[in-house]
Amino acid sequence: MIGKVITFFNTQFQKLHLAVLENRLKLNDIQASLELAIIEVGFIPKSSYSMSPVALLHVINEIVINNRRVILEVGTGVSTVYIAKVARDLGLELEIISIDENPDWQNTILGYLKKLGCEDIVRFCHSGIDEASEYGWYQEDVLSTFFAKNSFRFDCIIIDAPSTHNHVSARSRAIPFLMESGFIQEEYAIYLDDTYRSAEKKIANDWKALLQCKLTDYVIYTELTNGNGFVSRPILQGHKYRMMEYDKVEG
Repeated sequence: MIGKVITFFNTQFQKLHLAVLENRLKLNDIQASLELAIIEVGFIPKSSYSMSPVALLHVINEIVINNRRVILEVGTGVSTVYIAKVARDLGLELEIISIDENPDWQNTILGYLKKLGCEDIVRFCHSGIDEASEYGWYQEDVLSTFFAKNSFRFDCIIIDAPSTHNHVSARSRAIPFLMESGFIQEEYAIYLDDTYRSAEKKIANDWKALLQCKLTDYVIYTELTNGNGFVSRPILQGHKYRMMEYDKVEG
């Protein structure tokens, strides 16, 4: 009988914990959306595939605070426009290299960039998916040629593609490929979206072991960094981490 009672309360506690976490994530996205509204880009359609507002705000903070200047974006989208507009507004001398398998979608995003006068900041690279590989990753010969031709070495990498419908670990090849080819700078920040999914969470941990770097899990996305850069997580993410540090001191 006592065992059943304990099990019942444990189940209720887990449900309450999940509900609190879900509400916190929703509130974070609402606050991040208000912050992003300051970046006047007009209406851009966003879907459930778009990077979350809080993750996008974190990426923008990182670029501005730690002077990231060569940004690789794996998956063209809303984030492309926001980052380019911030760079234009603040006069930042940076390049965004945006990879996608869909040239029509890249042309759509290019249209938004032209309306905002930001098209010169973004370099698009179209690459199909290598269906012959075990990963479902992009065609590496296409990427290597494009990156090497322009002498790109990235200090900020955002990974929100390719789609994982056919290959659940499609994104796992991203960092090994960039490392093997020498396309990552010595100091960097990497953002992997969708790490609420088990496959992406494993990928993030595998990359941490490969890179020997710091990993911070923000539930829906993960940050991997090295070097001595400033903290760039948005203030709305700060309460949890301030309390963690307080607990360490008090403990």
